[in-house]
Amino acid sequence: MKRAVLLVKFKGKRVSKQNNTKWISIGRALTDLWVWTALLSMLFLWSAKYLVAGAPLLLKFETWVGSDAPMHFTLGFLLPLCIGWLGRVYRKAPRKQALFFLLIACLYACDELLQMLLPFRSATWSDFLISMAGWCLAMLCWFCLWQLLRGRFAIWAKYAD
Repeated sequence: MKRAVLLVKFKGKRVSKQNNTKWISIGRALTDLWVWTALLSMLFLWSAKYLVAGAPLLLKFETWVGSDAPMHFTLGFLLPLCIGWLGRVYRKAPRKQALFFLLIACLYACDELLQMLLPFRSATWSDFLISMAGWCLAMLCWFCLWQLLRGRFAIWAKYAD
């Protein structure tokens, strides 16, 4: 019969499973804080491009980065990862995860269509394709990590009960 509390030796000391769970919770909370900060920063920059008053700030940021291409790629890469993490999408089935991320790709298309309607903005295929390149890299990272951690090829599957 297995013991209710798993004891593991760590640096000569016994550490209980509850103690490990506490550290995992702290790590998850710190990751959530970092992801919220990244997400709010991206949304702030994204919304600034639709305001005439936000244009100088966005232009300063674009000059600092080099052009708007790295911004599109970074937004395309980080936005689905941040929303996926905060929405705990990794707990869903792979088919629902894919549907969720396809919805985010549709939002990028809607963003470019909305830019066509605004007189002080312009929509280009290159911006959309750069955003989609970031999105594709994010999906590759997401689903590879999901397979390693949760999927059929889980790296710790041999240690499961």
